[in-house]
Amino acid sequence: TDGLAGLDDVAGVAEPQWSPDRTALLLAVRLELDHGDDADPLVAVTDRVAAEHPDLRIRQSGDLPLDAAIDERVAEDLGSAELISLPITLVLMLVAFGALAAAGLPVLLAATSLAATIGISAPLSHLVPFDDTAASRSVLIVVAVVVDCSLVALTAQRWESESGGRTLDAHG
Repeated sequence: TDGLAGLDDVAGVAEPQWSPDRTALLLAVRLELDHGDDADPLVAVTDRVAAEHPDLRIRQSGDLPLDAAIDERVAEDLGSAELISLPITLVLMLVAFGALAAAGLPVLLAATSLAATIGISAPLSHLVPFDDTAASRSVLIVVAVVVDCSLVALTAQRWESESGGRTLDAHG
């Protein structure tokens, strides 16, 4: 309790409460109303106690640990989606367009759009706080927009060709 009571954002630590069968112990920590979002100091105390007592199972609950766990999971999921989105897009474009050159153009457009988006947002992130997952979300949004625009253009071109018009008429 001493390690927790000394933290800046901790308003108080209640007396430990044992379960009736004495197999569990609850230690309630009350945070300040204006506490920050940084769970690292609380996690550090918990990790230290866990290292000192390896036979003890320690669990945390509450807003800060839960928010940190959710943020970590979302970042992992978006990171994996970011890695697989461009290859899957290329495969889908190959199926839709039927040619590597035609399929590669939307993927190349998505990659250059991403580079521009990240290049523009990097200096802005020093002025305005950005979420850690902003780049991953940008990847997914840009890829979705490029795929959508490419498929609309392909549909318009095929529709114009089937109706006897010229390919150039489909785009203008």
